Amino acid sequence: LVDKRKKIYKTIADKGLIIDCSVAQGARKADQDEQNAVLQTIADKILSTSEKTIDNQAFKTLVDLTGFNLGILSQNLEKLIAYSGKAKIISTADVKAVVKRDKKDPIFYLTNAVMAKDIKNALFYLNSLFNEGFHPLQILKSFENLIRKLILVKCFTQKVSKNNKMSLKKMNFNSFKQSVLPKIVHYDEQTKISMEDRDQYLSNEDLKKNANKANDLFLAPNPKNAYPVFQTFQKSENFSLNELNQALIFLGDLDYKLKSSSIDAKTQIENFIIKICRKGGFEHDTEKY
Repeated sequence: LVDKRKKIYKTIADKGLIIDCSVAQGARKADQDEQNAVLQTIADKILSTSEKTIDNQAFKTLVDLTGFNLGILSQNLEKLIAYSGKAKIISTADVKAVVKRDKKDPIFYLTNAVMAKDIKNALFYLNSLFNEGFHPLQILKSFENLIRKLILVKCFTQKVSKNNKMSLKKMNFNSFKQSVLPKIVHYDEQTKISMEDRDQYLSNEDLKKNANKANDLFLAPNPKNAYPVFQTFQKSENFSLNELNQALIFLGDLDYKLKSSSIDAKTQIENFIIKICRKGGFEHDTEKY
């Protein structure tokens, strides 16, 4: 393997042939299908040496427990071969009996569950991230970024739709690309122009500080990959603008408490998840945080 950023990679590319053996690491269906195909190939190769196979549901369960980790997958398959004895087919029961959950959950699994108001999975992924050693402030920051993005989306849809409410939940992806995405791209272009005008009055030091924040102000930083944008817009319909504003205030207060006192971070973040995922969210909550 050669790092694409290294000089040697560019030299090889100029003088020879580059073979890209990388596998997509995203969470899109196409990425997941590519990962599963690689895992299935590895599994078939390992199992064939013992003249065994694994049924489809058992393989799905195994992947859910291990994630895209070839080393852990191989180790677990060796355990399953030994555990299943003379049986030719490894079952779901075998997998559940032998394999422990080693999958590392990306933090966007948590934020996606919150956007879908899926309390059960949101709490599950939160616990998983804490077990992996994620810092509470790191998780809190991901929520702040999510809420800010959703507020940006809500403000955009209100501005664009005006008196005609935009029914994003009923809109399919093709309609979104044709009728909404061009407006998003135009909005981002105008935002970029405004930022460039502002940057004229900033020092070089301030420009460096703001460079990494630029994408946070764009609705579609990569419009060619429009499906994640479509999903965010659809899921924004699960929240009102007032609810999101209240959630951001809650997170600001929680950020201060985590930095200034010894409160139970996990319990407080669980409390946030429960509040924002319940029906009505923070909308009708008058409790002072």
